[in-house]
Amino acid sequence: MRIVHGLDLVISAIERAVLFGSLAGMLALSFTQVVLRNVDSLGIHGAGAVLGTMTWSDVAARHLVLWLALAGAARTTRRGSHLGIDILSRLLRGRGRAVYAVFYSLVSAAICVLLGLACWDLLVIEKEAGSVLFHLGSLAVPTYIGQAILPFGFWLIAGRFILVAIAGPSEGSGALVAPISAQPSAAGEAPPSMHAAS
Repeated sequence: MRIVHGLDLVISAIERAVLFGSLAGMLALSFTQVVLRNVDSLGIHGAGAVLGTMTWSDVAARHLVLWLALAGAARTTRRGSHLGIDILSRLLRGRGRAVYAVFYSLVSAAICVLLGLACWDLLVIEKEAGSVLFHLGSLAVPTYIGQAILPFGFWLIAGRFILVAIAGPSEGSGALVAPISAQPSAAGEAPPSMHAAS
């Protein structure tokens, strides 16, 4: 379980970095646009010209939403609070429920791996096509850079499901899939509250 906990910490660090970076980037772009629009409406010279050069920021912000969504999905999978559609988990108890939870996690991981492979193919096609997401001055940012989160996001979610399958279902939580974080930390703090699967 030490390896699982170590992998959980590494994946958590990646998730937090992507979540923080994409949210900070979106906020910075939006705030800059709002300020420049207000300054331009006051008639201050040069603000409109700067705003006109920021046409790329809308496209960048839309792609940052994609990064935020997939990193957030991986994070919710860690906590066991992701959306799930199943009937059997409500009918099964005890060992049957535990076995089903592992099976459910592994099937979910396999689906995410396949989605990641399909998204990888999309990135390869975008790279071969040489399509450009936006121009930042003289720098052309390729489309595949903005969409790189797609395969890696699905593979991150798959990794989360695999870690959950290895760790096993949580005891008495009511959640189908146990959050890795349900174990007390080294500092002795209590685990976060769990949401029962509805």
